[in-house]
Amino acid sequence: MEKQYERILVISLAGIGDFIMATTTIRAIRETFPKAKIDLLTFPKGTREVTDGGNYFNEIYLYTHRGNTLTKNKPPFFKTYFDALNLIISLRKNKYDLSISLFPSASNSLGFLAKLIGAKKRIGFQSKHYTDRIDWNYKEHKVDQNLKLLGPLGITPKDKKQFVHILKENEVFAKEFLRKNRIGNGPLMG
Repeated sequence: MEKQYERILVISLAGIGDFIMATTTIRAIRETFPKAKIDLLTFPKGTREVTDGGNYFNEIYLYTHRGNTLTKNKPPFFKTYFDALNLIISLRKNKYDLSISLFPSASNSLGFLAKLIGAKKRIGFQSKHYTDRIDWNYKEHKVDQNLKLLGPLGITPKDKKQFVHILKENEVFAKEFLRKNRIGNGPLMG
């Protein structure tokens, strides 16, 4: 392992499916740096729910962008960019030692965002704004692509199993929903 990092930011600005494919990488980071403050920067919906209760992150920061909202009424242009600027300023104050931009992070705009946040070491795919640029091959599985981000840190994960944490109250809600709607006990796909 290269060194001990104290403040780490994981950047995942993709959908929930891509995030789940990165959970193997996230687990390996937490296991390698158990005492580090590890934060997550993500979109408002989906990924937060996947990680709740998992104790992988100290703080979860939500990034709002007009193009990535699930509402029909998009926030005004100036508001989303003003909010983004405030978020970047807040994240800079954390003085991260390391940022890791999960797949897909090959665009220069995502690399530039990582650079604006100000981590000393920035790992991501291909963008000139990362201090450690990883080549990616679209033919590789996303789990394997994300695991390549661990290379500059000298981390070898124990396994490739992904995770999704389900809060107890969500399990209770689901069981009650199925009971109320008289949905049987057989196989269920959602």
